[in-house]
Amino acid sequence: MIKIQKSFIKKYLWLIILILVVGAIIFYFINRPSAKLNNLMSVSRGQIKQEISVTGKVKPTQSIDLALERGGRVKRLYVQVGDEVYSGQALLQLENNDLWAQRDQAIAALDAQKARLSELEIGKNKTEIDLEIGKNKTEKNLSEYYQQASLLIKQSYWVAERALRQTISPLFEYHDNLSASNAVYKLNYRYCNDSAANEVNVSRKLLEQVLKDWDISIKNADKAPESELDNLISLTDKYLVQVQSFLNKLNETFIIDCYLDGMQTTALISNKSLGVTALTNVDTALNSLRVQAQTINNQKFLISQEQNQDLGQSDQQIQAQQALIKQAEANVSYYDAQLSKTNLIAPFNGKITKVEPQVGEIVSLNTPLISLIGKGKFLIEANVSESDIAKVKIGDQAKITLDAYGSEVEFSASVIKIDLSATTLEGVSVYQTTFQFEKEDDRILSGLTANIDINVNQKEDVLFLPSRYIISKDGKKYVRLVTDEIKGLIEEKEIVTGLKGSDGRTEVISGLLEGQKIAP
Repeated sequence: MIKIQKSFIKKYLWLIILILVVGAIIFYFINRPSAKLNNLMSVSRGQIKQEISVTGKVKPTQSIDLALERGGRVKRLYVQVGDEVYSGQALLQLENNDLWAQRDQAIAALDAQKARLSELEIGKNKTEIDLEIGKNKTEKNLSEYYQQASLLIKQSYWVAERALRQTISPLFEYHDNLSASNAVYKLNYRYCNDSAANEVNVSRKLLEQVLKDWDISIKNADKAPESELDNLISLTDKYLVQVQSFLNKLNETFIIDCYLDGMQTTALISNKSLGVTALTNVDTALNSLRVQAQTINNQKFLISQEQNQDLGQSDQQIQAQQALIKQAEANVSYYDAQLSKTNLIAPFNGKITKVEPQVGEIVSLNTPLISLIGKGKFLIEANVSESDIAKVKIGDQAKITLDAYGSEVEFSASVIKIDLSATTLEGVSVYQTTFQFEKEDDRILSGLTANIDINVNQKEDVLFLPSRYIISKDGKKYVRLVTDEIKGLIEEKEIVTGLKGSDGRTEVISGLLEGQKIAP
């Protein structure tokens, strides 16, 4: 019996051992410690802020480069860089003695017309007025006006001839092709308006013949009878208009609406001053000629009235004389306007940032001479990409740092303007956005580079998670929710998210409770 038991035990011992080992393994896996969960994150409540970061340049609220409408020699310079100026303050003055002399002559002519009006008003109630004496005076005045007209006729030719053969001559290449009739004029600079340039090249040649005919017709203008002078005035007006039209067309070639390199642009701007100078001189000559022609016509009217004088004609004479006074006043106003163009005036309160000319230097018209920036809070202009512009609105607050002072120094600003049209930069559509500093600060200077963080959205007291803990799958959002931290149990939980912050936080609208643990 004992032998049988030993034999049985020996035979099945390996099976017993195997059962014990398997049982031990099962017992271990059932009762082993749970895996430790690391980097858990709690669902929290707080603030979420969405920001857009861009860079821009600081600029003043107002900025302008001031130039004059006529050229000349600088007589006085009243300011220097750094000066603060007020609106209407004189900054610079050109030599203008010649204009003052012409204005004095215009005032003298005005005084003479006023004196004549006084005579008419006194004589209105005197039937015994000596009509013959009055007639002689008006005829004498008419003769003087014709003498002045003959001088203006010649001066008009000289102005036109100088404009074409001297002032704008550097703008053309000239080829005579062995004869004047085959001469060719061609603009010698790069331009954008081919149509205007072609017309100018053709017209310039035709104007040479005009100048020749004109010169012949006025040689004896100072000795011509009054009837001939009327024709010469009309002819001179016609020729001046032709030159004026040519110069207007020439100025169309200075419009920059195509790509030009820096040297071509500089040349075009320099050439423009010559064209504008020539046109201004011709305009002035034409205006003076027409004023004189009107004066002659008015005086003729007075003579015709005196020849048919009766007691009721005094009122008509007075009205005619009042018209002459208005004409003379207009002439004075014209010279006042020309004098004003010799003074550079500050258009608004501000600070001088650049002064180009010096006293005694000759400057060209429409050339920037003095730069002025306005007072007040500085602005920043920055470009916001089309992917972000829909998030930005007027009034959004922004945090500003300037490269000059580092990231430790912060300034506050707000959005005040968003351009409605896009600009393409390096193949990307951007919208120019303007910010204004909240406070004035002496450290803020024009031209500084600004780093801008725009606060486009912000929510307070909302549930949030770090964005990296949220899983996107099949168009939905999920998190790994810890259901038993001790045992390391996790389940995938669908949630609804809201605002995604720039600081790595994402709003949780539903699906989670504050304090719940989320695994990465």
